[in-house]
Amino acid sequence: MLKFSRSDELSERLPEIVALINRLHDQWDDALAFLATALRYLAAVAPGLDETTVREALHGVLPISTENTIMATLAEVWTQRGMEQGMEQGMEKGQTLHARQALRKLLISRFGALPDGLEQRIEQADHTTLDAWFEAALTAPSLESLFPEERG
Repeated sequence: MLKFSRSDELSERLPEIVALINRLHDQWDDALAFLATALRYLAAVAPGLDETTVREALHGVLPISTENTIMATLAEVWTQRGMEQGMEQGMEKGQTLHARQALRKLLISRFGALPDGLEQRIEQADHTTLDAWFEAALTAPSLESLFPEERG
């Protein structure tokens, strides 16, 4: 499982990996606990792993009640991962919004009103670009030297 955890091959290899659980029938409880832990790990780190792939791999290997229990646990992991990604995206958007506001404030305080075209460029710029413009604006002699294509 670890070998393929971050590989594109995981989806096609998972059924054969899960099928190995049947070899541990004399230690079934331990095998199920291991499988559940391993699948929780994969759900957390394998970006291409989805519910359908896991269900197909588990189907026929586990009793349906055990399959459903494992899937419910994985759903919690995927939900948590989605929430974390959403929070990261929200934080990035917030940082970009703050960078836009700071740049506008600096430009207006140093050079006066901004041309409409520059307002649009600021609105469309990514965080890295905004930071670079902010740094340059600290020492720029004029708005035109920062943005020669903008004429106010």
